[in-house]
Amino acid sequence: MGILTTSQTQFSILRDKGEINMDTMDAKQTVRSIVESMLPRWSGKEIGLKMTLQIQASNYSKDHNMTKSLYVTYLFKRYANYTQVFSKVHEFDDRIRYGTYIVAETANHDSCWNTFDEITQTYFKVCREVSPETAPINVNSRITFDLFNGQPHYIKFDCINEINREDRYNRDHEVTISKLKFHESCAMLAEIHNKER
Repeated sequence: MGILTTSQTQFSILRDKGEINMDTMDAKQTVRSIVESMLPRWSGKEIGLKMTLQIQASNYSKDHNMTKSLYVTYLFKRYANYTQVFSKVHEFDDRIRYGTYIVAETANHDSCWNTFDEITQTYFKVCREVSPETAPINVNSRITFDLFNGQPHYIKFDCINEINREDRYNRDHEVTISKLKFHESCAMLAEIHNKER
């Protein structure tokens, strides 16, 4: 349980200091590393991990000032040897807190769960909106954890219902999630992993 405690503490310190800004990091690798550190495989059917990224692009000039932000929320579940990923791209007012939401299942696999195409697609979208004629690499942009409950934290999956099977790779689900305190998540993970020994 030391890894989980250390990860949570380190991210809290960095967040409070304002140092979590993935301009200079590979955002996909960052998300992947957080999931691997905080939510081991075989973590049980109820416990999950939630995080929200804010992807922002800005264009400031003499004739044009514009900033655009979109948000990508990820819900992760690793109750077996594979990873189930739910995601939603949304505006600020539609952000996911706790309760029931419609999300897309974007992965349910052992190896290809961590492509995170939503990050790339959303990045290009906000860059095009603020500066259609400029290459995205030249647009002022940033990727951070949303300040409003967007940092990685544990959740409890209360209910998951599949509601759309038309697209086998992006099936819609209705999920109900609730808050899970850190000490509760540690106790749940410890109990699960002690049974495996």
